[in-house]
Amino acid sequence: MSPRISNSLVLISRVFSVLAICYCLSLIMGCVDLFQAMLGKIGFSLGGRAFTLCLIKVGCSGGLALAIAFFVQEILTADGASSIGNFMMPTGEVPKATFAGKRWVAPAVNLYPS
Repeated sequence: MSPRISNSLVLISRVFSVLAICYCLSLIMGCVDLFQAMLGKIGFSLGGRAFTLCLIKVGCSGGLALAIAFFVQEILTADGASSIGNFMMPTGEVPKATFAGKRWVAPAVNLYPS
C-alpha cells in the first residue's frame, strides 16, 4: 500500500475516533442534541468551503463565490431559516399590535411560559 493511502486511512481513523469519543461524552453528559448541532455546524462549514472552492474552480471570483456560499448557507441552515422566518407571520392567529404615535408597539409574547 502506498504511503499516501496509508496516511489518508490513518487520518480518517483519527477523525472517526475523535467523533466517537465526543459522541460517548455527549451520551454520558446527556446532551446528544449539542453533539448533533455541533456536527451539523461542522458539516455545513466544510460543505460551504467545498462549495466555494468548486465555484472558484469553475471561474467565479473569490468574493462572488464567498457571497454565493454564504447566501446558500443562510438559506439551508437552521440559523438562517430562523432569521428568514422572522420576516414571516406565523400561521393561525394574527397578534393584535397597536400603533402608538410614531412608534410601532407589538404585544408582549412570553417565550418561556412557566
